[in-house]
Amino acid sequence: MTLPVPTDRTEHTAERRPDYPPRTPPPPRRPVESPRPERAFTVVNQRAANWALEARPWAATRVRRLVVDRLTAWRYLPDPDQVGAVVSALVAAAVQDGGRRISLHLAATQGQACIAVLSHLAGVRAEAHPGTLGGVADLPGLRGCGSEADPDGHRLWAVIDVPLREDVVPDQRRA
Repeated sequence: MTLPVPTDRTEHTAERRPDYPPRTPPPPRRPVESPRPERAFTVVNQRAANWALEARPWAATRVRRLVVDRLTAWRYLPDPDQVGAVVSALVAAAVQDGGRRISLHLAATQGQACIAVLSHLAGVRAEAHPGTLGGVADLPGLRGCGSEADPDGHRLWAVIDVPLREDVVPDQRRA
């Protein structure tokens, strides 16, 4: 007895039953994230420096000295007590957010310095700390201070007067 030989390939596949359930691709190894918008802390026409730090209470002690040394290297005469008080208050507020790291940004031009501290809490809405800058606002030589909360963390800043050294000629005052 001979079996009929299919002459057409479609005839053969029509008799075949598909596999159930159909095969699915394996899940991706990492969850897909939507791209986050680029947010930059931009400083234009000024000298600038920044430091990334672990969010610990002792971070303020280390950064105070770094800020004073950098301002001195830029030919300013910073008051270590004033700078220390501002840096300590800003860093303490950022550490209070509970993130793992913070960053301090310093910019200076024409007798003023801006000190900004950012706490990094990706994906968590940081709440504003209304009373954290109260001690900073009363310092002499302070031009302004503020804070802002956004999805990336908490941003605190202060602008202080920092006199230039007397031996700096006007052409060297540019940042």
